[in-house]
Amino acid sequence: MTEESTRSRRTQRIPISTRKILRYPERKGYHRRVVNDTEGRINMFKDAGWTVVEGALNGSDPKVGDPSKLGSAVSKHVGGGVVGVLMEIPDEFYIADQDAKEAKRKKTEAAMNEWKNQPGNYGEIKNK
Repeated sequence: MTEESTRSRRTQRIPISTRKILRYPERKGYHRRVVNDTEGRINMFKDAGWTVVEGALNGSDPKVGDPSKLGSAVSKHVGGGVVGVLMEIPDEFYIADQDAKEAKRKKTEAAMNEWKNQPGNYGEIKNK
């Protein structure tokens, strides 16, 4: 058997740094993420408009593990005894939340810049 034929029979090598263990198929019009199922976290996301994705989905990485059972939450062990649950929110809500976070960041940044211009304050604020 030649080296070339041996290589062609092996499965495709996936470098560790490129594996996307917690990546699942996208759903048009929704933003998805895996949320750790720790005390109160899933309910916090539900209160914010996120819903648990149910059904049988495999992650996009072939090593992601077995799919969830039909009719149950799509989940994956993420380590340390914690289970991650796949959740989604409509894009319009996700974008609104991201815009609100950006507005808060800009307000904080403006306050820092205003502080540095007050008499008696010294030093500088640099953006990375």
